[in-house]
This record gives sequence, structure tokens and C-alpha cells, in this order.
Amino acid sequence: VAVITAGILGAFALNNWNEDRKTRNDQKQYLLALSEEINYNIQRMETFDRSLKQWSDSAYWALSIITGDQPITDTKISGIQGSVGPIFERELTSTAIKELISSGSFDLLDNEQLKIDLLRIPVFYDDFQNYLLRAQTYWYQYMSPYYIEHGNHQLIWDSIDSYHIPKAPFSANMDAFYMNREFSNMLVVRLKSLSNLRRVTQNMTRHLEETNEKIKVIVDNN
Repeated sequence: VAVITAGILGAFALNNWNEDRKTRNDQKQYLLALSEEINYNIQRMETFDRSLKQWSDSAYWALSIITGDQPITDTKISGIQGSVGPIFERELTSTAIKELISSGSFDLLDNEQLKIDLLRIPVFYDDFQNYLLRAQTYWYQYMSPYYIEHGNHQLIWDSIDSYHIPKAPFSANMDAFYMNREFSNMLVVRLKSLSNLRRVTQNMTRHLEETNEKIKVIVDNN
């Protein structure tokens, strides 16, 4: 009887060991996929942050031209319309983080702080998309119609991702484009929306970088 009992206990222990090994291996694969996904999103956010800086610099330049003492020429107005345009879409990949959180491997993570950091990733992604949508909506609802109304009537916004810059002189009502506070106020709001979006982008990128370092430590130790 003792021999049989020992055999059963041994088989049970071996089975548990195999199950634990499989679980750890599954966890490692989830983390590796997530690490790759995070790296991809970090690269996209770093590129997007550079674009945000360029858009902000352009808006500051346009505002300085409009509020400055120097004469405003057709060339400067054309430059303003060419420098202040749509904010393009930026999508983040979230397949790996969703799969990990919904898997049993997530609950078995020993590092509680890492689990908290992982759960914050989708929150950052949602915040980013919300601020991006706000900036895009302001452009399409207010600034783009203003350009079309007061600028060259041949101006055509042909898609979400590209637009034509008019090379012909502006219409006779070009003075209306800058001789009031409306457009200046639009630029101020745009700068604020870009500033908020850039802050969220940088905070998210920093969080992704720090979380990815913790993931690499766990993967390397498994």
C-alpha cells in the first residue's frame, strides 16, 4: 500500500510540475508577444511626438505672424494655411495586452506592480485616442471650414490623410482670414489641444518603456 501511495503521490507531483512548466512557458510567450507589441507602439509614438512638435511650432509661427507688427502678405497667408493642417490618425496595437490580461497567465504573475502597470496600458491607449479625437474634431469642425470660407475657394481637402495647398492668390476677402480675433483664438485652442495630446503621448511612451523593462527581466529569469 505504501508503495502504491508513494507512486500516486509521485505521479501527482510530476503532473503538477509539468502543468507549472507549461503555464510558465505560456506566460513567457504572452510576455514576449507583449514586449514586441510595446516596442512597436513606442516607435509609433516617438514618431508621432515629433509630428506634434512640428505642428505646435507651425501654430506658434502662424500666431506670431498674425499678431505681429510686420505686414501680412499673400505668401505669409499661404504659408500659414500650408503649415496648419489636419492631425493624422495614429492607431496603437493592443492585441497582445488584451490576450495576456484575459489569459490565466496574467493572474499567475508574481510581480504585483507589473500587473498594475499592465492594467494601466489600455487606460493610456484610451486616453490617447480620446485626446487625439478631440484635436482632430476641432480641426474638421472649426479650422478647416474657416480656411475654406475665408481662403482660396479652390482649396480642396481631399482625404483624411492629405490635402492640397493652394498656389493661386487668395480671394478678395483674404483680409477676413486674419483681420479678426477668431482665427487667432482658433490657433490658441489648437496649441492647447496639441499640448494636451503631446503630454499624454509622452506619459504613455514613458510608461510603456518602464513596463517593458520589467517584462524583459521576468522573461530573462524564466
